[in-house]
Amino acid sequence: MTPGIALSYWAMVPMLWITGIDTGVVFCNRKDFISVGGYNERVLFAKDVQFLVNLKQLGRSRKQKLVKLHSARAITSARKFDEYGDWHYLPILARGLLVMFIQWSVLAVLP
Repeated sequence: MTPGIALSYWAMVPMLWITGIDTGVVFCNRKDFISVGGYNERVLFAKDVQFLVNLKQLGRSRKQKLVKLHSARAITSARKFDEYGDWHYLPILARGLLVMFIQWSVLAVLP
């Protein structure tokens, strides 16, 4: 655990609490996977986060919500940190927070 990876992890934790989205092991119906467009393979980072946001929106439209299985565990891969460096995730996280803030601000003023 390097300082860059540790800071990235601790910077991400509040975002997970706020959004209620926790990446890792994801299970869903094939129909729902196709409905939300699956994972965007053109995106280098956080394709799982966008997929879960889309899945959460689909659930909201159906009056359902994501369920977190506390017993399901995953070992996190550090391959992106190995490839792009230990500090690469912080600017991506900052942009993600900005985009989420803008989206929530727009949604808050819509009827």
